[in-house]
Formats: sequence, C-alpha cells, structure tokens
Amino acid sequence: MEKLVEILESLHFEPRESFEKMYFKKYNNNTQILVDLKQEKIIYDKKINLGDFTTSNIKKRENLVVLECVNRLLEIGYSANSIYLEKRWKSGRGTSGKADIVIYKNKVPHTIIECKKDVNEFNKEKNKMLSNGGQLFT
Repeated sequence: MEKLVEILESLHFEPRESFEKMYFKKYNNNTQILVDLKQEKIIYDKKINLGDFTTSNIKKRENLVVLECVNRLLEIGYSANSIYLEKRWKSGRGTSGKADIVIYKNKVPHTIIECKKDVNEFNKEKNKMLSNGGQLFT
C-alpha cells in the first residue's frame, strides 16, 4: 500500500479530504481521476470512454501503467473525451482485439497504446510480434 501511495504522489495525486484512502488529480476542463485504495479501483472521469472496467482494478500492475499513461496524456493536453480505455473491435482472424488505450482524432482512431507491466512482458510480446505479428496484428 505504501508503494502505491508513493506512485500516486509521484504522479501528483493528492489525498482527498474527508475520504479515507482516496486520492485524486484534477486536469484541464474539470477532468479528474480518483483512486480509491479502500475499494482498490481507479475511477476515471466520465469524459474518458471505457469499454469495460478491466483497467479500473488497481491490484493489477499493468493498470498502474495505464493510469500513468492516461495521466501523461491529460497533462500534455489531450482531451479526456479523445481517450478510450479497453476499446474492443473485431479482427480479421475471427477473434476480437482489445487495446488498453485508443486516442481518437476527429472521431477516428488515431493512436493505439498497449501497456505492459514490466520489461519482461514487453519483451515477450515484442518477440511474438516479430515472429507472427502478436497483438499488433490481431
């Protein structure tokens, strides 16, 4: 729990007064993100589109990477409503794909960001991509 608080504070989240174990951060356009340590979840602003709540579970390390990425996107000026978390789509192989973050520009997908919890997971997926396309071509 202490490490998680350190991470949140390094991202400039602040404790929310009158709420035990809750941190928040406000961005431009009244966008905010809450992190509820008691319920172990990230509560993204309603302006951020959510395909599902997979990235809201704070116990999964990859979700902290997603949180950091969304934090940076908002800090550098991306609008909250251009960000879509856990976007699903049909793929050409008869399966479905899902990306951690999709950024829209003019209502069209512009950038897809796939987050990995550590360098080992990143290298594993990179090797899959180089051999058979992996997630990139799903």
